[in-house]
Amino acid sequence: MSDSLPPESPANRSPPSGLR
Repeated sequence: MSDSLPPESPANRSPPSGLR
């Protein structure tokens, strides 16, 4: 949903939902 932010952002790393 946040295409503006990179996939390696700390916010994306926090939630395991995005990784799994």
